[in-house]
Amino acid sequence: MVYLSTSLALAALEYLVHLDVSTAPSDLVSVELDVPDSVSREHVDLSTLPDDWDASPDHPICVDSGDDWIRRAESCLLFVPSGGIPKSWNVLLNPIHPDARHIQHRSERFAFDRRLLG
Repeated sequence: MVYLSTSLALAALEYLVHLDVSTAPSDLVSVELDVPDSVSREHVDLSTLPDDWDASPDHPICVDSGDDWIRRAESCLLFVPSGGIPKSWNVLLNPIHPDARHIQHRSERFAFDRRLLG
């Protein structure tokens, strides 16, 4: 499974949440995907989640939902809400799903503004 965000800014914030700034690597790369509309996708329905779904990064409902999705293998992408930024979405990508072969990507060097790292 590949963990993605719907914008570079959200990906950076998601990364910073889990980063020990004293060990921040200097060789980061951002990867942008071109995903055709034909690639299969699902969206988590926020109304089905408990009020505390975002209280921890490994909330059982989130883990179970992701495990169920990958096991079913019915879609290539699963849009999931960001626990850190309201009304924002991350995306899980199943790289072995047949639709994944239609996704193109490009990468480039990425560096955080040093002010963000303290």
